[in-house]
Amino acid sequence: MESVRRGVRWASAGFALGIAGRSLLWEHAAAAWLALVLAAAVLGVAWLRGRSAMVWHALFLCAVSVGAMRTSGVLEELARAEAAFPDGSILAARAVVVREPEVRARSVQYTVAVPYGAGRTARFLVFAEPYPRFSYGDVLLLRGRVEAPRPFASGAGRTFPYPEWLKKEGVVRVLYRPSLEKVGEGEGNMLAAQLWSLKRALLSSLARVLPEPALGLAAGLLFGEKRALGDTWVDALRATGVVHIVVLSGYNITLVGEAVRGALRFLPPALQWWGGGAAIAAFAVMVGGGATVVRATLMGLLALVARATGNVYEITHALLLAGLAMLAFNPLLLAFDPSFQLSFLATLGLIHGAPLAERLFPFLPAALGLRGFAAATLATQTAVLPLLLYQTGTFSLVALPANLLVLAVTPAAMLFSFLAGLVGVWSVLLAAPFAFAAWFTLSYQLEVVRFFAALPFAALTIPAFPFWLTVAGYAALGIAWWRTTRRVRDSTGYIR
Repeated sequence: MESVRRGVRWASAGFALGIAGRSLLWEHAAAAWLALVLAAAVLGVAWLRGRSAMVWHALFLCAVSVGAMRTSGVLEELARAEAAFPDGSILAARAVVVREPEVRARSVQYTVAVPYGAGRTARFLVFAEPYPRFSYGDVLLLRGRVEAPRPFASGAGRTFPYPEWLKKEGVVRVLYRPSLEKVGEGEGNMLAAQLWSLKRALLSSLARVLPEPALGLAAGLLFGEKRALGDTWVDALRATGVVHIVVLSGYNITLVGEAVRGALRFLPPALQWWGGGAAIAAFAVMVGGGATVVRATLMGLLALVARATGNVYEITHALLLAGLAMLAFNPLLLAFDPSFQLSFLATLGLIHGAPLAERLFPFLPAALGLRGFAAATLATQTAVLPLLLYQTGTFSLVALPANLLVLAVTPAAMLFSFLAGLVGVWSVLLAAPFAFAAWFTLSYQLEVVRFFAALPFAALTIPAFPFWLTVAGYAALGIAWWRTTRRVRDSTGYIR
């Protein structure tokens, strides 16, 4: 078993290095073949000299090669799609809406697939007028000017790599305000269509029973629709370090499982944890089951299992395997998807840091999960801090108290919002008690955010800095964690 664990560690490190190198440094796949040749050489030396330890180095180099080759295949396919639709050309073609439309204040974004070549399709991001409105699976006849996406300034001296961010979704070109005409429907996956239909029904029901801005927060909590809140509230959530509650992250989904587990305390522990896991799976299905939700669900389930069993060592390897599976499916997540990066680091911090952080809050009561929320907040905020500073430059000084007050009622707010939306599908009158409870908890959260965001010292903005400082920050965190775990051994077995 130990050899399997070691293999997972070496393979994970090599695969990630190969993906990162091909995504950011190497323009061609030659380095992948070099790694493969070196791996063969190391295996040959290990066989001739009988040094079994060298096999792990060969595995590492093989994983580097596989990661780089997998990334090369994806990038080359995207390059072919880009070449088929030159920047500035006029496109007139049939296209299928392949993702749930994203409704903005003044526009709707559609991700469409346009056929080209022999059985190939290229994905476009279409910025269209709010009406007429189209749905997932609709077939559209579109005409417009093709444009290549370009990076843009994101504040504090930083530039957001918009083209690469789109590529990790398979999108290579954008169309602004093209002409659209519906010529067919029902071309998408039926299960996905039904899930998104359920989501739209629940959002429509919530809109009938909840006023703004509570409605926007409910949409964010349940479905990750943070834009429903508007830019002002989203900025306030960022300033207070609470924006993660309206993003479908592993940590947010873990709250669902923890809340259900707490409600089942009258059952044996095994049934409590099974109930929490089932709630996480059901929640993922309810909000649509897209790629982001699948990633967050995996992270949330692993964090829940770690807390249930205390077996941090095994769950860490399971997290690495889950990360490998996600990257094998889409290697561009590693370098170009901030949500994947932050979710992975937050889950790692929750697994390894929360048990240590709980020792810092003996003065907080365990009732209502206050001590656990404080420990989880400190652990996850610390785990993502270096990368978050590099990406955004925003550092919240009030994140701990704001999260402690907001997260204490987040499970209740999510539960009552969901019940209000579900019951409201049939009867607004019957949904009224749940809607009132949802409005009360949501309004409380918004007032907490408003209060802390108004403080003059709520957040600091740090100018852009080189990436090596981020690496140095994680090296320092790793050393601090290693030294702390050597001194402290948690009696519950969470630290091993």
